[in-house]
Amino acid sequence: WNTWRGRAVQAKVLSLRLSVVSKLIARGAVANVSFAWRVWASFISQVANEESKVKRVLGRILRLQQALPWASWGLAVDELRKREHAALLERAHMESLSEANDLARVSREHLTSSQLRRTLKRMASTVIRKGWKSWCDQVASQKLATLKLGMARKALARLLMATLAQAWKSWIELLEEAAREEHCMVRVMG
Repeated sequence: WNTWRGRAVQAKVLSLRLSVVSKLIARGAVANVSFAWRVWASFISQVANEESKVKRVLGRILRLQQALPWASWGLAVDELRKREHAALLERAHMESLSEANDLARVSREHLTSSQLRRTLKRMASTVIRKGWKSWCDQVASQKLATLKLGMARKALARLLMATLAQAWKSWIELLEEAAREEHCMVRVMG
């Protein structure tokens, strides 16, 4: 009985110890899970923060990349012109080394083409100037015609009023004459 009781007590102690250990393990597991969750949440927060920073940087880069072509357009055009100019100079230099007459011919052609360009520009500006002058003359003649028409209308209105006034005056005189004659007739007959 003592052995059995000793073993039962030992089993109970072991059971209690096992229970305590399992609770400690469970608490540790919960603590580990909680710790792991906090680490995971911190990691996700850090990743989200870094992602927003990357997005901001990429946004700045994109805006800068969109602005750079406009800002550097002039520089690129200048560089292209410089290269073209350098290429023309190189070609002219090579041609001058090969034949002096070709250089003179190229110079004459360049001079002729620039004179032709200037002449064409003058002709175009003359045509534009003449067109503008004819347009201004047309507008001025329309204004003058409108003014003359208004003056003619006023003159016709005055003539009409004068004619109408003359007609009324003669009508009134006729009525006065008729009234006098009637008055004389009444006196003679009367």
